[in-house]
Amino acid sequence: MNASRLIALILILTGVGVLSAQETTPTFGVLLDTSPEMGFLIPQTRKEVRLVNEELRTLGRPEIKLREFKGASLGRESSLSVPGTKNALYAIRAFFTEDKVDTIYWITSLGGMQSVGGLFALENELKVEEESRPSRHLIIRNIWQEQLMVASGAMSRNNEIGFDPLAADERPQSWFRLVSDGRGIIMRSWQQPPVAFRDQYAFPRESYHGGWLRKGGYPQKRISFDISWATNLHGRHQLIFLGEKEKWAHTYTAQDWVFSETLIPYPDENTNQSRDEAIFEAMSARDSIEEDLAKIEAQKLGVLFSYGYVEQDLVRYSRDPETRHSTGRFILYTIDLVREAREHQKHFGETATDDEKAKRAYRNQHVKLMQQHRRLEGPDPVAKAVAELVRNEKVDAVYLFTNGFTGGGRYGAPTIDENLLAFAIREAGVKLYVRMPFSTGSTPVSLEQLAIASGGEVFRGKMGDDDWSFNCPKADWPGDVVEPE
Repeated sequence: MNASRLIALILILTGVGVLSAQETTPTFGVLLDTSPEMGFLIPQTRKEVRLVNEELRTLGRPEIKLREFKGASLGRESSLSVPGTKNALYAIRAFFTEDKVDTIYWITSLGGMQSVGGLFALENELKVEEESRPSRHLIIRNIWQEQLMVASGAMSRNNEIGFDPLAADERPQSWFRLVSDGRGIIMRSWQQPPVAFRDQYAFPRESYHGGWLRKGGYPQKRISFDISWATNLHGRHQLIFLGEKEKWAHTYTAQDWVFSETLIPYPDENTNQSRDEAIFEAMSARDSIEEDLAKIEAQKLGVLFSYGYVEQDLVRYSRDPETRHSTGRFILYTIDLVREAREHQKHFGETATDDEKAKRAYRNQHVKLMQQHRRLEGPDPVAKAVAELVRNEKVDAVYLFTNGFTGGGRYGAPTIDENLLAFAIREAGVKLYVRMPFSTGSTPVSLEQLAIASGGEVFRGKMGDDDWSFNCPKADWPGDVVEPE
């Protein structure tokens, strides 16, 4: 008996969240925050909803509805501080009333301004009852690219996330109170809810992370949690919100995220693996190096291929091409990038004219490390290599093709020194273009802001793939662009 049928049987036996034949099955909708800080979660959500809907159609079941809205600002009706076009209250109300959705799954960073009146108005919206309609529910999936990539690093003494809407000093009680009394739940990895609102929090199956457990006041070194929240949601929608082997990724790589955690709930555990593989492949699809370069206008273009890795990891996993370990997959994907870059350079060298060759300067850089958390001595190698291209080759644009790793962190979380990189290009007026393949990492919003400020850009996905179409962040140089000591 598979997991979904077993859960359904338990629900029937216990009477939890079960609808009778006469009752209306609650409809389910996804409200996607399209703010720039959401990053790759925007295209991933679009792709996953489409894929899950194909499966639901095959099963003869209602599809998941999708709406998009930028930000999570909340104000009361006719608020002067939060204009109607930016007030998420109206988007949520329209989802309930126009699309006849009963449960809204809000994937959002919770960024923006939320007034007390706005939160109160949303709470009242959730309390509305309609004849012959199930009660309204709101599931807040509080997630954004930076939070995901920091992963369990949020438990360190030096919180790496920056602004956190559910931090103790940011009124988390307001959000938890909003979904209390059976109105919904908050889903957020590596977060401890206020003690009074633990019933409104989606706990994992188990945890053995000491910092997270201590923060929650748990004396045990390992603890299993009540996951009735997932059981209840399954009973309401016949969708799986927590996979059989699901766990919070302690560190982020695309491999960890796509294959270990659920973004969009799905109907069948048996098809989970193939669905994850399809999503990973779709998210990893991108233009070739030459296709990227063809988009760049420059008198002379510097092309920097940079890859960081621990030498022992390379030796170990290059011999194990079938490994499923996240570190191993990161190394193997990096090897693929190296191979692609070499083939590109070989082809260019054999086919380009002398004039074309004179307009490009290629550099290859391998950042070989002893440990992931330890940087090489001296300046950041990526910034240094860019500075050398600017100074020695007189380039007016740089294309950076990289796995994003330079040490001082963990695989999958880019560690390039953006201040030093900005210093290398700003005064020279050099444009920066970045391609960081999804398989090895995702370009930080701050690095994209730097690229845009320089007059360049970050290349996303594959040309023609509208799932990657969303607003870019505002151009911005790092706050401390000064000459390093």
